[in-house]
Amino acid sequence: MSGYLGYFFERSDQIAVLGSAAVVWVALYAIGGLIAGRDGLRNAYPFYGWGLVTLLFILGGIFTSLSFTVLTIFAGAIAAAGAVVLVRRDGTIISADILKLAALTFPLLLLVSAMTGSQWDEFSHWLPSARFLFETDGFPSLTDPNTGSTLSAYPYGWPVLMYLAGRVTGQFIESVGAVLNIFMLLNFGLVIAGLIRNGATEMADNTLRKGWGLVALGALAVTILNPTFVQKLVLTSYSGVPTAVTAAIGCILCWHLLAPLAARDRRTTMSLAWQAGLVFAVLVNVRQPNLVLFLLTIIAVLIVVIRDRMLSLREVLAPILIMAAPPLIVYFAWRYHVSVVLPGQEFAIRPMSGWNFDILPDVLAGMATVAAKKGVYFGLMVIVLAIGFAGLLRPTTPFRRLALMASVIFVGYHAFLLFIYIAAFDRGSALSVTSYWRFSTHGGLIGLTVAAHGAAGLWRRYLGAVNVKPWHRGAVILLLIAIPFAFAEKLRFDREYPKPHLRMVTAAAKPLIPKDARLFILDPAGSGESGVMTRFDLGRHLTYTGQLVGAQSVTAATIRARLAAKNTTDALIFSVTPAVAEALALPLTGTASYLVSRTGNGPWQIKKSWPFPARS
Repeated sequence: MSGYLGYFFERSDQIAVLGSAAVVWVALYAIGGLIAGRDGLRNAYPFYGWGLVTLLFILGGIFTSLSFTVLTIFAGAIAAAGAVVLVRRDGTIISADILKLAALTFPLLLLVSAMTGSQWDEFSHWLPSARFLFETDGFPSLTDPNTGSTLSAYPYGWPVLMYLAGRVTGQFIESVGAVLNIFMLLNFGLVIAGLIRNGATEMADNTLRKGWGLVALGALAVTILNPTFVQKLVLTSYSGVPTAVTAAIGCILCWHLLAPLAARDRRTTMSLAWQAGLVFAVLVNVRQPNLVLFLLTIIAVLIVVIRDRMLSLREVLAPILIMAAPPLIVYFAWRYHVSVVLPGQEFAIRPMSGWNFDILPDVLAGMATVAAKKGVYFGLMVIVLAIGFAGLLRPTTPFRRLALMASVIFVGYHAFLLFIYIAAFDRGSALSVTSYWRFSTHGGLIGLTVAAHGAAGLWRRYLGAVNVKPWHRGAVILLLIAIPFAFAEKLRFDREYPKPHLRMVTAAAKPLIPKDARLFILDPAGSGESGVMTRFDLGRHLTYTGQLVGAQSVTAATIRARLAAKNTTDALIFSVTPAVAEALALPLTGTASYLVSRTGNGPWQIKKSWPFPARS
């Protein structure tokens, strides 16, 4: 379907996408509600459930011969038990707030369900990893270590959710990751809404139902009002949202833990510690560097406890051990699996002799330049740092404690980013501070949490007597509903040329390429994204002999040499230059993409061509 409606209704599997994502999320909610009990932060239930599922799949997938299908059945049984308990205890499986949120954001969810993969890292890592789990029903093994990903040893906590959604529908659907990202981000919006309500009214009941306006405000806070909301990170299968949300919820739970710790309420303290541990188990199993965010949160707790006379360092040690157990079990179990099955297939720190100390000033300057361009977020964090410094001197209020924790995590994480630019990235990537803004968003929701709590406190202090009118609530609700309609074209970046053409070519070429083909990718006018798309769409079992793209020297002699070097039998040509036509001795034009093939050392022949679409 073309035109404006095509932004929302484009694919026949959209109901399957939304349904499978909803089933997974409700199941996680039921598991979390079962294991957290009445003391649990209700809006964090799905993340507790995800933590238990993470432990189940890591331990079961590594140390037993059980397939993921069997583990999924176990998880489903726990979810069913949780659903029964929640219905008996609370009268419902999910809260009314989530139903309100689903109704208000349905246009956005519909739009996202229509999207397809479009970003580089989706095709080079996240989507191949999730599809590998679905196809093999297990983690990479000694007998099948090739996942089709560039980093096969990266943790699989996030791809496991996409795997589970595939098990619901019986097929792997690539857009389900983006829908799940929206689910978890909006779920965190309810946490923010609770902080706003509690801070503005001094109520502490996190299970109290929120009105439609407050639910909408929470959703707006994590989307259009969120300075780290980047649509090309959120509306994809990238792991930034799972990282940011679990880091923020873990920080919030540790912050909540400080009040009962000061009151010597051991039962509540240990309950919150266990909940935080489950969330941290997810965090460390989403991305390889996320262990740093977990450790920084623990350090932040210790700094607050040391500085606050109302808190005891001796009494905080037991809760820290409780919250550290699940993530460390997950982390070291995965490290064991990597050492046995996947050595060398992850992002690694170079030996110290190879660290680029000489470019340290240039890297710092590059980071500062990016920060200046993203002034809203980094300006907010300057304010948070100022409040955090006051909290370091006198952590006398919960708000100062929270700001101090956020400050420690922010400073520590950006120091870590500086370290990896020097010690892990290649020189060119370090000088260009590759992905610095993307990495910075990982702590963005922690900063947003401080901002929301602070804004609520200011409202209570200066505007507490101001009544919120019905039209205020209505305006917030209408704004949330209007966002996907107003920004549909901007949000559907997967439609940007030439991505739809590249996906169409790979899909059409797949049945025309023999399984024993040796395929080369030619795209002299492209950036290389056609290469990662091709490898994903055509699958990991095809033999690829290389690629030439615009950033390389693409001459006729180079093309002939590269094709001959590895006995290439087929080539996908996404863009044509005179050098390509000369090297293949074919009448190729610059208005189409081609699949060409040859037998032995015979002449190349055009197998199929696809004209470029007209561009408006």
